[in-house]
Amino acid sequence: MLNCSLVLGMLLGLTGGPAVAQQPNPTFSIGVVAINDQPVQKAPVTTVTVSPGDVINAELYVRDWSPVGDDLRAYQIQLDESSFTSGKSGSIKPVGYDQSLKDKTDNPAGAFIDLNNAKFVHRGLQTIALTDTKNAHGYRWLSVLVDVDAAPVSPEDGTLFYCGSVNLAVSSDASGEFTLKLVADPKVTGLLKDNNRPIGPIDYESLKVIVKSGVVRYRVVSTSPPDGAIDGRIPSASPTSDAAGWNAFGLTVDSASVSLSRSDFQVSDGSKHPPVITNLTVEGAKATVTLDRPIRSGAWTTLTYVPSGFTTRAASLPGDVNGDGQRNSSDLVSLLDGLDSSATSSNFDVTGDGALTVADSLSLIDLLIAKLNGALTGA
Repeated sequence: MLNCSLVLGMLLGLTGGPAVAQQPNPTFSIGVVAINDQPVQKAPVTTVTVSPGDVINAELYVRDWSPVGDDLRAYQIQLDESSFTSGKSGSIKPVGYDQSLKDKTDNPAGAFIDLNNAKFVHRGLQTIALTDTKNAHGYRWLSVLVDVDAAPVSPEDGTLFYCGSVNLAVSSDASGEFTLKLVADPKVTGLLKDNNRPIGPIDYESLKVIVKSGVVRYRVVSTSPPDGAIDGRIPSASPTSDAAGWNAFGLTVDSASVSLSRSDFQVSDGSKHPPVITNLTVEGAKATVTLDRPIRSGAWTTLTYVPSGFTTRAASLPGDVNGDGQRNSSDLVSLLDGLDSSATSSNFDVTGDGALTVADSLSLIDLLIAKLNGALTGA
């Protein structure tokens, strides 16, 4: 049994959050920034629904290339031509793709590198930047720094850095779900450090495009819970209790008349079996997406509005009353300050009983002790 004063002292000194996650691999990705030159919300997005004849304005990115401190002298990216026809029918190819290959001419309307893009990975540096639109196996983008010593290091925080642009034409006979890919070969889509040695291993992320006629894309103006919200309550055993956990997302769109279906939404939480949408209700400009169970603890649950790729996410982390994504002594300080000031934040209601009392601070202390005991025993 731990001494009470020792426990409190250790709790107040406990500042660490969850175990530090393993550093991610360097990653290439494709993201949509606009459709028919109309910007999409929260761009770039990696899942969209479009109609035949639309033009998808997409960008290529790299991130997290310095898990061991590597700097980036050069990159090359190539689209996987076989993925252009990965749908049920038709194709999604760069604008003017077939004609440029036939004529063996440059095609800046279909693919280019914007050297002035604020997120360009080699922005402001002397570089040889090229877009190859004559390659019969898929367009290519590359950039090589002239000054090796200027090669940048990634901040390793998931920040996306721009590498190129591609405008993708959806054919008039296109239908089904397309998965547009990069060539997953570090010798083709790869990175070089300042000594011209490869950086790796590399992860490759694709773009999912669903094609169906008559797509309507609403603009989401607000969500409930708010994007990035964290439920700090201990889930109740009663499914009828408000504290059973969040099991629904509410969205308000910019249209008084809304036509939506369950297929317009997707749910993910990092597991193989995320919550399933069981109901969708629409009242005026508001839609409520109800799940078959509350969101799981310790993970982000993301709802994607597929037509535009708009996402909103929420999490459950009992005891995280300040919403910083960690459960530690700072939450206890925030809770005690909140109780002293008669705060009304529902996140301070750790017990989920609808009242803010000393029981909430005691429940939070229990959570922190359980975490501390787990750390001490190696659990």
